[in-house]
Amino acid sequence: MKTIDEQFALKGKVAVVVGGAGYLCATLSRAFLENGMKVAILDVAKEPPADLSGKVFYVSTDATSKEALLKARGAVLKEYRRVDVLLNGATCNAPTPFFKITEEEIDCILAANVKAVFFAAQVFGETMVE
Repeated sequence: MKTIDEQFALKGKVAVVVGGAGYLCATLSRAFLENGMKVAILDVAKEPPADLSGKVFYVSTDATSKEALLKARGAVLKEYRRVDVLLNGATCNAPTPFFKITEEEIDCILAANVKAVFFAAQVFGETMVE
């Protein structure tokens, strides 16, 4: 029987971090790397944070597009052959007070916080259960 440490060991596992160029998810990506994981970051930014460049597999993509996520999945699978962990961290925030949020702002919030999460789970989840 495996120990808890063996069952939850991260070394050698592959993590896909959607929104990984942002502060929180970049920090989590660093933690994954420190624990021996291979990390693929997907983000709308053109490049990863400078300190992660060369340490992660990076795909600049639109996480709100299922087609774009499918292409990103193909690139990740070509690089790493599998996905073990999906961290959905893409987000859009509006500093606007609640009663003043515009239609454009709510569209961004829903696209990043609902649509992107749904499609990433669908696209990468399918690979993870195979």
